Amino acid sequence: MHAEWDKIAGDDAPWIESRGVSYDTSRPYGLFSQRMLQVAGVSDSDSVATARAKVAEAPTIFPPEVQSKVVNAISLLLAFEQEVDGQKVRDELHDACNSLWLAVATHSPTVIVMDDLHWADPASADLMVDLFPLLEDVPLLMLCSFRPGAAVPCLAG
Repeated sequence: MHAEWDKIAGDDAPWIESRGVSYDTSRPYGLFSQRMLQVAGVSDSDSVATARAKVAEAPTIFPPEVQSKVVNAISLLLAFEQEVDGQKVRDELHDACNSLWLAVATHSPTVIVMDDLHWADPASADLMVDLFPLLEDVPLLMLCSFRPGAAVPCLAG
C-alpha cells in the first residue's frame, strides 16, 4: 500500500507509521511518543542531556506555527520537568498533535498508519480519536489496524 501511495502522491506526501508494542500497553501515549521521539532523533540510549539537546534542535523539522507546541509536548513526554501534571500533558500533547497534523496535511496529503492497536494504551487511543475531526478538514487518511478477533481494551467503552 505504501508503494502505491508513493506512486500516486509522490515523495512530498508523508506516510507516517506507528506500531503498538506489547511493552507499551501501560505507558501513557506509548503509540505517539515513540513516533514523536523518533522524529526528534531521540533514541533509547540517549542520556537526558542528549535527549534535551536533540529536542531543542528539532523545531527546524516542524512547521513554524507548531514548533514550540511540538517541542514542549516532546519535553513533557520525556518528563524533563520534575513535576508533571497529567492533565497538562494531555492537553498540550493533544494540542501539539492536532496542530502538527493539521499543518502537515494542509501542506500535502498525508497518511498516518497506526498498526497493532491491540497493544495501544488508553491515552494513545484517546489521542487518536481526538485526531479524527481533522479527517473532515484536511487531506488526511488514518489507517488503523489490529489483529482480527483480538480484544482491544483501549478502544472498549
